[in-house]
Amino acid sequence: MRRRTALVLTLLMVLSVLASAEDKKTRSWQEGKVVSMEKTHELQATTTTTNTEGKVKPTNKGDKYESQTTSTETPNYDDFMIYTIEAGDVTYTAKQRLTFPWSKPANVTVGGSLQFAVEKNKIYLKDSDGKESSASMIKMSAK
Repeated sequence: MRRRTALVLTLLMVLSVLASAEDKKTRSWQEGKVVSMEKTHELQATTTTTNTEGKVKPTNKGDKYESQTTSTETPNYDDFMIYTIEAGDVTYTAKQRLTFPWSKPANVTVGGSLQFAVEKNKIYLKDSDGKESSASMIKMSAK
């Protein structure tokens, strides 16, 4: 009897996890037109590396320590895609961070249509290949 109860509880937990995962993927898709698409290369931060070299020189009065310090600043850039999408009376501007050098933006055509969903401050794009990608909403304005 305990096995049966444990099995039923496990099955209920699995079903509830699957149901909640299904709810998260349901998005309210809209049709829109891609007005512009632009890739930017933006400075995010600067890393400073400091290197110190030292020498000990023996002298008549004792050892003398000499050091030389050099600092190098390296800029850190990130790549972004900025999309402008028109849908009805609203124009959306979204910014997608291309995390890795080999990351590719959404496969969309300027002047073409695409499906997108707006959730809070995110825009989810469904490109021509049916692949979903997300971008942060920068601006939403009326035409």
